[in-house]
Amino acid sequence: MTALPQLLICEAQALALLGDVAAAADLLRRAALAAPPGDVTPLVLLGHTHMRAGAVAEAVRAYESALRAAPTGCPLDVYIRLGNGYLAEGKLEDALAVFGQACIARPCASAWAGAGTAYLRLADLGNADLCFTEANVHDPQHPLVWGYLALVQLLSENDAEAEQVRPGRAVAASGAAAGALN
Repeated sequence: MTALPQLLICEAQALALLGDVAAAADLLRRAALAAPPGDVTPLVLLGHTHMRAGAVAEAVRAYESALRAAPTGCPLDVYIRLGNGYLAEGKLEDALAVFGQACIARPCASAWAGAGTAYLRLADLGNADLCFTEANVHDPQHPLVWGYLALVQLLSENDAEAEQVRPGRAVAASGAAAGALN
């Protein structure tokens, strides 16, 4: 990256810390235009800045631009944040597509849990269960995943399975303090 985009990014980050999101976003847009092709750092930071400010639609646009510019060069958190942005906007099919890309490119509990959440909101309990189960394989201590696994079982009216995935039991079975999640 040349010096100009780096300077603009530094100044934008300082302004964002001071609470001037509009000025920070303007500088990050300028940095994105001055950055070399394929360098999506300014767009990613623009998305992060908007997301922290609660401007989900603007954050989604920045993350979409970053993924279009460098589909294989974006960090995992861009996929996760974009998927969560789509979930917040109610764009469940878009969220599912982005989380699916993340599951293929960089499989992890957060990507699978995001896909599971999208399926759950689409009322596809079977696929939601599969996704949350895969998320559990990647991170067996993730409390949100355990909660969603139990919710899917309850919604499926599978009370026996729901009782088995209750977080307190899972934590007690692993030797951790059961009271931490109950």
